[in-house]
Amino acid sequence: IFTPAYSHSDEFLLNPPIRIFNNTIGESGQDVQPRIGIFVSSVYQPVIENNEINFFRSNMSVYPSARGIWVQACVLPQIKANSIIESQGNHNLFDNLIGIRSDANSNPCIGANDPLQNLGYGISFMGENGHVSMALNNFDECDNGVQLDGAEIGTQGTQDRTDDNQWTDI
Repeated sequence: IFTPAYSHSDEFLLNPPIRIFNNTIGESGQDVQPRIGIFVSSVYQPVIENNEINFFRSNMSVYPSARGIWVQACVLPQIKANSIIESQGNHNLFDNLIGIRSDANSNPCIGANDPLQNLGYGISFMGENGHVSMALNNFDECDNGVQLDGAEIGTQGTQDRTDDNQWTDI
């Protein structure tokens, strides 16, 4: 699913402007898979929720880098309740798989994504992302849970409040 940049006026502000939901992309256990499951760029308040994205790496040859959900230059994006899984399990190309990629977004909310499983990076941030809300995500058997690639994401949690992300077998 690809959503190119578009402009909007105050008279044509939808609520939410773009909502991508309830999709199954790729087939679990089958070598039918996306390189990028969902890509959204330069959109105001996109909502990406309840999607299932499957990767299956059946051999150890070099695959191109892949992203389950890639959002860039968006304002207040919400990425919630998605599952992103590589079903083959252990392989030597984990770094090529990123569950959720956030590039230079303004204050993204990334929550309740369960599971982010068998990936090189569960969530990867690049550039200035403002204050990120990242809570209730389940990272299962990822080589790296969160990657900061020259990224700013603001303070996560406090001494009195955790964001309740789960980290299993990292």
